[in-house]
Amino acid sequence: MVINYDSYVNSIKYTDLSSRGDGLDSYDIEAVNNSVLNILLIKRGTIPFNIQFGAGLSTYIFEPMDMSSLNEYMSKILDMLEFYESRITIDRGQVEVSLSLEEQSVDIYLPYTINATGVEGEFYKRLVLG
Repeated sequence: MVINYDSYVNSIKYTDLSSRGDGLDSYDIEAVNNSVLNILLIKRGTIPFNIQFGAGLSTYIFEPMDMSSLNEYMSKILDMLEFYESRITIDRGQVEVSLSLEEQSVDIYLPYTINATGVEGEFYKRLVLG
């Protein structure tokens, strides 16, 4: 059997399951938020066989960034989140991002809908990147 490497790697999705311990509820808001957090924090190139995975937000804290470059970068991150976390649809019009260079942190608010259930959820986190 021959496996095409590119199609195999591009089909790998990332997901976390709920920590509630009541089964494999992969459409749980907690599970989706865990997955989104991991996608945001994992440095690109650190996952074997899928070096394109990960937003690596912590690597950008020392980059010169204004609102224009932040918006461009967040657009790429939202594309990545929608690709790797295909359980959700992000309401891009309601996404809020706030960058604090003094505190070396970024506040991210992502409202989304879980595709399979229609349940609305939100991811909000202050990430200290230094």
